[in-house]
Amino acid sequence: MKTKALLVWLLVLVMASLAGCASSSEEGLLDGDVDGDGVEPMAYVVVSGGVAVKVGETLTLEAQTVNGEDSGYEWAVDDEAIATVDETGAVAGVAPGSAVVTATGVDSGKTGSWGVYVYTEPAPAGKVRVSGEVALMVGATTTLTATTVDGTDSGYAWSSSNAAIATVDAASGLVTGVSAGEVAITATGADTSESGVWGMYIYEPPVAAPVVAVSGGTSVLVGATLQLSAATEGGTDAGYAWSSSNDAIATVDAATGLVTGVAEGEATITATGDDTNVSGSKVIVVLAVGGPDAPFTEAWGGSAHARAEDEAFIHWNEDGAIPTGCAKCHSTPGYLDFLGADGSAAGVVDAEAPIGTVVSCVACHNDVTLTKDSVTFPSGETLAGLGPESRCMECHQGRESKVSVDTAIANAAPETVDTVDADLGFRNVHYYAAAATQLGSEALGGYQYDGKAYDMKFQHVAGFDTCITCHDPHTLKIRLDKCSECHGAMADQEDLKDVRMFGSLLDYDGDGDTTEGIYYELEGLREKLYAAIQTYALDVAGAAIIYDGSSYPYWFIDTNGNGQVDEGEVNSDNRFASWTARLVKASYNYQVSLKDPGAFAHNAKYIIELLYDSIEDLNAALDTPIDLDGVSREDAGHFNGVEEPFRHWDEDGAVEAGCARCHSSEGLEFYLETGVNVEAPTTNGFACATCHQDLTDFSQQHEAASVTFPSGEEVDSGSNTSNLCMTCHQGRASTASMNTALEGKPLDTVDSALRFQNIHYFAAGATRYGAEAMGAYQYDGKTYDGLFAHVGSAVQCADCHSVHAQKVKLETCVTCHEGVAGEEDLREVRMAGSYLDYDGDGNVEEGIWGEIDTLRGMVLTAMQAYATAQPAVDDIAYNGAAYPYWFNGAGQGYSTWTPRLLKAAFNYQFATKDPGAFAHNAKYVIEILFDTLEDLGADVSALHRHDEGHFDATGLPFRDWDESGAVPVACARCHSVEGFSYFAANGTDLTTTAEPAWGFSCETCHEGFSTGSRALEAPVKYIAAVAFPGGATINNDAGDPDNSFLCMACHKGREGKGTIDAAIAANSFGFKNVHYLAAGAILYGSEAGVGYEYTGKTYAGKWNHLGVSAPATCTYCHKAEAEEHSFEVSCAGCHGAITPANVETIRQNRAADYDGDGSNTEPLKDEVATLAEALYAQIRSYALDTLGHAIIYVGDAYPYFFNDNGEDYTSANKYAYFDAKLMKATHNYQISQKEPGAWAHNTAYIVQLLIDSIEDLNGDVSGYTRP
Repeated sequence: MKTKALLVWLLVLVMASLAGCASSSEEGLLDGDVDGDGVEPMAYVVVSGGVAVKVGETLTLEAQTVNGEDSGYEWAVDDEAIATVDETGAVAGVAPGSAVVTATGVDSGKTGSWGVYVYTEPAPAGKVRVSGEVALMVGATTTLTATTVDGTDSGYAWSSSNAAIATVDAASGLVTGVSAGEVAITATGADTSESGVWGMYIYEPPVAAPVVAVSGGTSVLVGATLQLSAATEGGTDAGYAWSSSNDAIATVDAATGLVTGVAEGEATITATGDDTNVSGSKVIVVLAVGGPDAPFTEAWGGSAHARAEDEAFIHWNEDGAIPTGCAKCHSTPGYLDFLGADGSAAGVVDAEAPIGTVVSCVACHNDVTLTKDSVTFPSGETLAGLGPESRCMECHQGRESKVSVDTAIANAAPETVDTVDADLGFRNVHYYAAAATQLGSEALGGYQYDGKAYDMKFQHVAGFDTCITCHDPHTLKIRLDKCSECHGAMADQEDLKDVRMFGSLLDYDGDGDTTEGIYYELEGLREKLYAAIQTYALDVAGAAIIYDGSSYPYWFIDTNGNGQVDEGEVNSDNRFASWTARLVKASYNYQVSLKDPGAFAHNAKYIIELLYDSIEDLNAALDTPIDLDGVSREDAGHFNGVEEPFRHWDEDGAVEAGCARCHSSEGLEFYLETGVNVEAPTTNGFACATCHQDLTDFSQQHEAASVTFPSGEEVDSGSNTSNLCMTCHQGRASTASMNTALEGKPLDTVDSALRFQNIHYFAAGATRYGAEAMGAYQYDGKTYDGLFAHVGSAVQCADCHSVHAQKVKLETCVTCHEGVAGEEDLREVRMAGSYLDYDGDGNVEEGIWGEIDTLRGMVLTAMQAYATAQPAVDDIAYNGAAYPYWFNGAGQGYSTWTPRLLKAAFNYQFATKDPGAFAHNAKYVIEILFDTLEDLGADVSALHRHDEGHFDATGLPFRDWDESGAVPVACARCHSVEGFSYFAANGTDLTTTAEPAWGFSCETCHEGFSTGSRALEAPVKYIAAVAFPGGATINNDAGDPDNSFLCMACHKGREGKGTIDAAIAANSFGFKNVHYLAAGAILYGSEAGVGYEYTGKTYAGKWNHLGVSAPATCTYCHKAEAEEHSFEVSCAGCHGAITPANVETIRQNRAADYDGDGSNTEPLKDEVATLAEALYAQIRSYALDTLGHAIIYVGDAYPYFFNDNGEDYTSANKYAYFDAKLMKATHNYQISQKEPGAWAHNTAYIVQLLIDSIEDLNGDVSGYTRP
């Protein structure tokens, strides 16, 4: 693939002036939280989208105006010989090469640019074929695959044409982008030595916009001057233009940046680059001469940092100095000593600090803190890359950790964890260890039990993720106004205790209340831990214990054993001393949860995990454990930050690009914005911003206009929420990826290059969309169910699942599925349309889950039998909890794959890893498993692959229009859910085409499903009248409705005597097809007029079965009970030992020999069949002898009647020599063939039509008996 190099920036931005950036700047000794004013941010246009497009294909770019508005954009491309772009931003690849696409705002006039790479795939050459990604970002990785055609390679050696642009792992084909440019990756077969080449384009990540940073002091006295300077990052400026937001407060020299104080107050000083036109600003505080020596003195003066009378500052007054172990956080000199700001060594307090000081301005605002960005915690863990919050964390980190607790226990070396040891003692985390709480397992501030996983840093929301964004850095108060934006009106800090987010919907303390604030969950769980500690201390350590949080050392002997703190018990001489290792750990975590009063906000989940594990550990030693039933340790699904889906990459330090979209809080948003997967930080699960744009009321989600499945198929569910879900719940492999890997390989030959392809977990979207997503392996020549539409009020993901609680909405299920009390009960659900025995076990009453579960077991058995029977194929075993899932007899990862076995393994995994597959699309999964068994050679004779009749989505009545994508108006009523629903509601047919349906659903015939409060027995839709094709109309009785009208709306035929006579009168001769199963029209006989009734003859009207007063509804004879909609004939009540299998043997109360064969006891069906054969013979004779052209009938090939000149049964060879007589006769013959129950629905009528047709064709009917 040869193209010119693309050397353009992928993203060119003109950034806005960042007004008020001095709020977080540390360029002087003073700091403020003051927003700038008077400086308008500059508007700029951002273009985003895909990077590479194939010649002849398109990709769509998007434009957005930041800090401004544009009603539209004008799109342009720099080289139309390479690519074109239309008014919507759709870029079409024209020829290999590179092009720059620009979008210019029609209102702002601002322009943004985006580089696009146009490529062609190389024509197959050689025996080794390489495939994979074409474009790769610098720093990202992707794995290419290779296959050998007409040969076998056990592996491949990979190489790069230019390692400066991209490297490739020689063994795995993992490509890493190094720098922008083009590169060729070669795979050489280990056995054939044949090579294949793949061209790739490596592109730079979107570049950051230029930023102008203003530095210098932050205050100046009235009349004095202050020199500021500016620097541009990400760009170059020859100089800067300086301005002041308020010349009455401070002026600035426009060329030099020299600020002069004019009057007391604040002013924003802005520098604008001469070349980039980007601005940066800084807030300057102008102080009055003789005024206070620092701003925010009043705010600071009311804070705990300034309260000189507090214990935190006077505790050492009697000693005369603050010891080195305490000076760092209880005096300004000690903190400066630790920082090294006093000239001493940094990282240690060298000398005692004098008493009488507080935490003053200079403690946090000095030359060292300007660049401070890391903190080392008591655990020894150092966290870097921090901002100003690192100053807070130095003291609010605690003084103990898991490491120090373990060290103390190891030093004491007790005999067991339950042995009292005098060398053990309580370890006190200290006060307000908020940073240790917030950072969770990254700081190891709590006692984390071995073998358990814990939440990392609590990632709040952007802009409020640090100490000083949630707390005012001077008053130390919580910024309640900011909290209120997301959490509702907050009058005071107490209101924060009632906060509970949608990702915290479990019951953590087991009190049954899942609406209380998360603070109270911690409180309830802490009470349980205290009870466990007291029980353990008495029963195991042998001494009763009590806790007093206001008195050191906090834990005391409960001398009277009443469990309460009483007078005289709280003193140092009565301190608790019967410590065991187990008790030290639990008491430490109890203290951790209490001594950070904001723990519920800083990292509630981490504290919950610590408390739960402490109780669980104590319970292991208790005869009567504390009850943890109903107590939840961690969240579900998306918010469970301690499980493998989010912790898998902890050792790597980041989630790789291929996994970041769905396994990090940032990856999904980035993918939706750019269409690209990039590496992302590890996180505690999803955050609010993962799915939501507007975090004030969460009303706006990130846009997911459609979903592209791994097969390449694109789907729009009609719901942005469902599209968001399916962006991840789609699987990672498909029929397409499997076919690519298996192309050209013999089905039963072991191929060492084959690897198991894992569909991945919870591919519910792929299951639900079935054949439309092609998520499972679909065998060639088979037809599969598509989207399972369910019912109107439960059709989208969020209709059935609580998106935050991660639970099925059972209250929705139970409205249709009686008896569903828990999720396990859903496995017993089986709908009336699923009446077949799919797994062949003879049980048609088990839930549909049971059918699938048995089929899955059969597939595994068949795989194992296949492996045993095939030469060179190892025995195979499956373990769903251990990667790579498939193992040989020695427990090693399976490697002797044949293509046939690999397909089976893929489908087995597909049916296994979506545990809700039975609800998402049972029929699709059943079809997949059936075909897998069949392909493996298993006996499927007792099984059923798919449904019948109305519910068989794979049959031609529903699949005939897949290619066109629309069911014509004339067919929509009876071949689509949409069409029939419209007819039932309006009494007329659709005027537009309908979407192809996947069989009929409950809503097709029943109503009440769209209300959300439907009854278990949904009423049948009322059809007021049925108009037959012959022109007759029959009306329903609204007072006593006949449900047969629902059936007859479709089972009425499409042609009749009226339409045939009209065609003959118009000299339009040709076959008129009654259509299929016109049972309603036959039942009503001459009242419907669907048969061709000859002039001068009389015909039977409606057949009333057992008499005029007997039930005449279709469902009287055809089974349509609530539990089974098989529509099988049920006649045993009157006809003795009659079953659906032998129903065609019925003959009762009929003495006539209709067909003249001498038997008046044969089944009525046989009477009709003989007459039909006679009519067919007469038709053939008439066509040849009278019309001069031989005719033949083929019942399964449209248009049924053909020239009898060979075996060409296509429309091109249709019979075209009809006259009036032949039209009438062929119509009646077709009725006899396409209404197989005509003998039962109206024997007299069908016999009359057949005899009269023979007679009209000049046949001899003297031997027949016409009723």
